[in-house]
Amino acid sequence: TSLGACCSGERSAAASASLTNLAAVKLRQGEYFEAENLFAEAKEIRAKDLAQDHPQLLSSFNNEAVMLVKQGKYKDAAALHARVLAGRERTLGPEHPDVALSLMNLGMTQNYCGNHQAAEENLNRALSIARRALGEQHHRVADILNNLGAVYAKQDRLAEALRFHRQAL
Repeated sequence: TSLGACCSGERSAAASASLTNLAAVKLRQGEYFEAENLFAEAKEIRAKDLAQDHPQLLSSFNNEAVMLVKQGKYKDAAALHARVLAGRERTLGPEHPDVALSLMNLGMTQNYCGNHQAAEENLNRALSIARRALGEQHHRVADILNNLGAVYAKQDRLAEALRFHRQAL
């Protein structure tokens, strides 16, 4: 019996959170098949109880996209990251820190796909939002700066890469 099969309401929220946490561990262990099944079960529970753009359901889609990136399925991951971004913009507004996180995730996935211009645009927008919403010293700002450095390095724009990596320090 699955963890979510017996649960509803508040218990289903707890079950989906537990499934997500377990899936995250399995993902870190490289057990992608099991992680995928656990993430899918958590998403199914959330989809029954929550609106399409509810932050928890969007988080489930984000987790699935992260798993796809780890498996090298970048185009599928990019589509899911774009879906999460659109949902977060609708529900949280275009300047929310979670929108910056989605832009960062989408940008890095685009970078892996070789779409460096789109990656750069999304990461620059993420950086602008994160700086305003979280402040210059927040770790997410440093993460975005590092990711911008990676985008530039992948294009052999090494002076720019170094500049962003140094700013991240």
